[in-house]
Amino acid sequence: MLWLRSLDSEGATALAGTEDALEPFWSPDGRWIGFYDQGKLKKVSRDGSSVQTIASSGFETPFGTPAWSSTGEILFSPANRQPIYAIPESGGTPRQVTKLDESRTENSHRWVTFLPDGRHFLFLARCGSRENNSLYEGSLESGDIQRLAHMESNVAYVAARDGHSPMLLFAKDNKLFEQSFDGNKLQGEPMFLMDVQYNPIGNQGDFALSSDGRVLVVRPAFETATRMTWFDRNGVSKGTLGPPGVYQQPLISPDGSRVMFDRPDDNGGNRDIWSIDIGRGVASRLTLSPANDLSGVWAPDGRRIIFSSDRTGKNLPSMFEKSSMDPGADETRVPGVPDSGNPEDWSLDGRWIALTSEGIWIAPTVGEKKAFRFHQTSFEERAPRFSPDVKWIAYQSNESGRFEVYVRPFSGAPAASEGKIQVSERGGYWGTWSRDGTELFFLGPDSKLYAAEVTGLGRTGTVAKPHALFDVCPGNVPTGAATEGRLFDSAGDGQKFLFVCGNAAENHYSVLVNWKPK
Repeated sequence: MLWLRSLDSEGATALAGTEDALEPFWSPDGRWIGFYDQGKLKKVSRDGSSVQTIASSGFETPFGTPAWSSTGEILFSPANRQPIYAIPESGGTPRQVTKLDESRTENSHRWVTFLPDGRHFLFLARCGSRENNSLYEGSLESGDIQRLAHMESNVAYVAARDGHSPMLLFAKDNKLFEQSFDGNKLQGEPMFLMDVQYNPIGNQGDFALSSDGRVLVVRPAFETATRMTWFDRNGVSKGTLGPPGVYQQPLISPDGSRVMFDRPDDNGGNRDIWSIDIGRGVASRLTLSPANDLSGVWAPDGRRIIFSSDRTGKNLPSMFEKSSMDPGADETRVPGVPDSGNPEDWSLDGRWIALTSEGIWIAPTVGEKKAFRFHQTSFEERAPRFSPDVKWIAYQSNESGRFEVYVRPFSGAPAASEGKIQVSERGGYWGTWSRDGTELFFLGPDSKLYAAEVTGLGRTGTVAKPHALFDVCPGNVPTGAATEGRLFDSAGDGQKFLFVCGNAAENHYSVLVNWKPK
């Protein structure tokens, strides 16, 4: 939910009707807070008394925080690999206001912010070639854009006051800087202000500035390294795998000897897929492209993988198959799948690949290799996983108003209307089968790992009541959420689990009131 706190109070108030809110942003007059909610763009009054829908569709996978101008326009990015669009605050049809320049390897326009006139705005163009990352100024009226400088971060505009000229704030390498800005270019040298948390993958510094420039909110820099950590069924840590690093989407190989994961490149920030030997703890890189390679899935024989990549130069990622574990092995497009397909699972019989692309799709690996939609729905469904006998598919859906884990029978064709069984009871994500198919594990919204016995699926059409096994990553926070990649995997017979645990030691914000530029 969204919470509101006054700077002169220690109390905070939850805003009703914002249970699934993402990316909150203020109206210029401070009376409303905009947010995304399950494919819709909404706003809630500051006192929480009213929630209104601005637009009812087209916001299924939004990326970054929108910007709301004094002239009544809202700018936003509809997805990660997209340019910037505008929509009136009264609603209507979004219109595109920027265009990706593929000659500069631009793959995303993000972190938009308005200048004081409400017609001009700043945004970051993120590129496959990092040296091309740049800050641009755009115009709602003319549609023209102007490159201002090389930039690796979101920015905040500081209006002239107290004898200071206008400035921009931006982040680099966990440091916050200010630099003079005359409306057309950055001038002089940047001046260091303080340490700040910086995410090189998203090109985002964790800071915000009030519209009058007098309140600066900063998340202090802290160690972002995560650990792949083993737990038994009682939640007892059984050691870690590999050194500290930025690990994402762990997946244990079919024979249990290796773990595949993706992590950002130290130089460019783009992600690559790696594999680590469980016995020796030695990691090796599997993909070498300067593009983003992620979401790796093992073939049943453990000798090949499929993964998602934006290396084609298009705005949406594509699925590729790697012919062997050799980093230099052939990597070819997977035929017959949607361009935006993200691989999730490969059935143990080798015949089917499950993927998500605005819903769940199934791609045959034999015969006519053309993907079909598994279940037609208007809700958000993701994270499909085949049962070991390939007779069921577990997935998560928000059809009830929150994400729950379900299972449906699978027969090699689109799902029938009957047969769906809800497994979780109070919310759930990332349903994962035990290797013998007798249990289904999932993560609850309370950061506990749950287990449900599913041996009666075929006979009674029911599952046992799920029970909590343990608190995930005690003392830390698990990296990721319902909207992000895979968080854990189950090893062997479900007696051991691998989680990516994050660092919560500095999980707070510092608020600087009456702030002034140097």
